Formats: sequence, structure tokens, C-alpha cells
Amino acid sequence: MMRVLKTKAVWLTGVILLCVCLVARAQETIWVCGYLPGWTQKSSVMGGGRLPLDEIDYDALTHIMHFSVVPKTDGSLDYDVSALSPDRIADAVAAAHAHDKPILLTVGGWGTYTGFSGAIQPATRGTLVANLVQAMEDNGYDGLDIDMEPIEDSDKDDYKAFINELHTQLQGKATPLLSRPLLTAAVMTDDVNWFAELQDKFDQMNLMTYQMSGAWPGWVTWHSGPLYNGGATFPDGVTPLPCADGLVDSFIAAGASQGKVGIGIGFFGRLWKAGDGTSTGGATEPRQSWTTAPTTEDVLYYAIMESYYEEQYYRWDDAAQNAYLSMDLAGSAADRFLSYEDESTCRKKIEYVFNKGIGGAIIWELSAGYLEGAPAGQRDPLLQAVKSAVAQNSPVYYPKKSRGCSCSVANQTPREAAGFLLPLAILLCALFLKKHLAGTQSASTPAASTARASSRATKSPSSNASKRD
Repeated sequence: MMRVLKTKAVWLTGVILLCVCLVARAQETIWVCGYLPGWTQKSSVMGGGRLPLDEIDYDALTHIMHFSVVPKTDGSLDYDVSALSPDRIADAVAAAHAHDKPILLTVGGWGTYTGFSGAIQPATRGTLVANLVQAMEDNGYDGLDIDMEPIEDSDKDDYKAFINELHTQLQGKATPLLSRPLLTAAVMTDDVNWFAELQDKFDQMNLMTYQMSGAWPGWVTWHSGPLYNGGATFPDGVTPLPCADGLVDSFIAAGASQGKVGIGIGFFGRLWKAGDGTSTGGATEPRQSWTTAPTTEDVLYYAIMESYYEEQYYRWDDAAQNAYLSMDLAGSAADRFLSYEDESTCRKKIEYVFNKGIGGAIIWELSAGYLEGAPAGQRDPLLQAVKSAVAQNSPVYYPKKSRGCSCSVANQTPREAAGFLLPLAILLCALFLKKHLAGTQSASTPAASTARASSRATKSPSSNASKRD
């Protein structure tokens, strides 16, 4: 009897551990969304662009964000601003789907504010929504990624109404890979205090945690995409310098669900040039005040490696978890400080996503990390750093086979997927307990005990003896 109970206990423990592992696997999945701007994509018809689609490592990504279609004030859509030609659209969608990766159409982007703001007004909002849904369906996209920059206070009510109406119109539709379209948002750092009000409409809310510094009055030299600030403040000694962790905390404190929050990884850097009155003359390090402001500009990763990188200039800011180049040359005018995200920074951000328990990360943008002249297998070091960091922290991305079914886990955030498996785990355990406890109880009845005693009495001594031998 005790042997039977111990055996069943072992089996029950195994089932419970299996269920826990299933939930843990779901909790460990994250999204990694790579932006593919139309103008960077090599065209099969016109050429142009620097990134061939067959050079993208789709296994490193969960989603492609095809950037972008631009709203006009009348609610119509402009495909030309980002060079989203018909051949580029068809090629990108086909390539993503061939690798079983959902591809979303991004709407907007920096510099498109006037048209976007006009299009979400009550008189044109319905037209914009209808055109976006039609663009998604006609071109075979798997969802829409909304990137309105900025969202002024005067736009908030119209933006909320636009998202609500768009979400409603997407219901009941399916895409080539998904049982329902995804709706995601790129979130500016200024919007973390209110954007969570819309989280039930979005599958992902990705913070653009890059371009977080500039040579503005009252600032200091600072990183473009720091993970932490190490306690550093503005010259007032009170206000903390911006960082990804601080923005995530603020977003969650404002009500955002961790599983829907993502952070940004920038395949570029911010170059600070010259200036005067710093501790080294011009701008050469993070956290420097100045008397004459430096100038700043963004530099793509491949250009950094081609034109700026030298091992002697490389530094690692451990407090910020960010790489930079420090060029303290003769005369302030020649000084340079270049903060950028290298392989180490990319790995640290992915590790942060897992450790913080948030949903995932976006990459702006794939072509910027492509080293065209490098040997095969060495052309996308940043994307490979992201890929290896995900592999080291999680055994899986989204389950491939679930995307087409009506209960697709890929349509959910990772933590929602875990919430789907947890009740299943509990149900399996309950069924197991019901079956085996019932068996144990029947084996313990008086009739069963009498039957066992009778059975033992009928066994011959010689039979028992032979078993002992």
C-alpha cells in the first residue's frame, strides 16, 4: 500500500513540475520586433536601399515592422514618404511570411505630425481607419503599428478615439499568419503618464528608449539609449537623467501592464561635437556640463564602425550599461563624445527585459546594423547579440504552430500566454488527483482489505519462499 502511494506521489510530483515548466516557458518568451524602413530595403525592381531581405536573420526576430505609411489630413495614406513602393511591400510581406514571422504596417513616424493630427479629427477619423484596415488587408500585413510623434495635449482625446475606433474595426478579422490582427504602438517617453489608459486596445506598447539626450539648455552630455542613470542628475542636482529603467518604472506606475511594455534598442548613436567649458574642454564624456553648447547628430551603427570606431577610443559606462567613444583631441573644436549601442549594450537590454519581466523590445532599425562589406556571417553583429541574449535567457520565442489557430498564444503578450497555461496546469493536476485519490480510496475500503487478506492466505508457503529466493 505504501509503495503504491509513493509511486503515485512521484507521478503527481512529475505532473506538477511539468505544468510549472510549461508556465515558466510561456513567461520566458519575449517579442523582438525589427523595424524595416522602406527606403532602406533593397528593391527587386528599382534597386536602391542598402539592406537585401535575404540578409535579414528572421530567426532573431518575432515580428517585422514595415515603416511606414503616412496619414494625410484628409484621412488618405501616403506611401511615398518612406518609399513603400508596391514591390517593396510585396517582397517584405512575402519574405516575412516565408519565415513564419508576422509583419505589421507602421503608421506615421517622426516628421509626420501635421498629417496625422489632421487625420484623427472627427471629420476624417473614419476615413483614416477604413484606409488603414484596407491597406493591412490588401497587402497581407498581420497588423498595424501606430507611431504618432508627438502626441500633443490637444491631440489626446482624438488619438484615444482613433485607437478605439481602429481597434473595433480590427475585431473579427484574420491575417495570413494570425487569428486576429495585432495592434501595437511606439510610445514616446513624454507619454508614459497617460498612455496606459489605452493598454486594453494594444498588444504591445513599446517605449522608444533611444535618442534620450541632446545639447539643450540645462542639460549635460548624456547617452542616447542608457539602460540606467546610475543616480546621475541634471545640473540642478535633483532631477534624474533619463534612462530606460526609469521610464519603464514610470510607465508601470502609471498603470501599464508589465507584459505589454517593451523597450527600444537603437542600432545607432548620438555624436556630440566640440563645445567648450567642460572638464576636458569640449564634449568627450557623459555627464559633462558646458559653457558653450556642443552640437549633436545621430550616426548609424555601420557608419560608426566605418568612420569613428578605434579601439583606443572605446569606453564602457558601467553605471549606464552603455558603450561610447571618447575622443579628447587637441583643441575643444576637435573633441567628440559618441554614445551608441554596441553588442554589449544590446545584450544588457535583452537581459533587462527578462529580469524586469516586461514584454519585449523593438529595434530601430535593421539596416543601420548591417555591415555591408563584412564577411558573410559577420554582417549583423548587433542583431546576433540580441539573438544570442534571447537564446541564453529563454529556450523559445513565440510558438510557431500556434499562430494560425483561433486561440493563438502568439496573439497574446507573453504573460497573458502564461495566464492561459496556468489554468490548464491546474486542471491537469486536479484530474490527476481525482483519478488517483479515487483509486487509493477504493483500495482502502473494508471489502478491499478483506480481499487482500484472503488473497494472501491462499498463497502457498512454497510460492512465497520461491520469491524470496
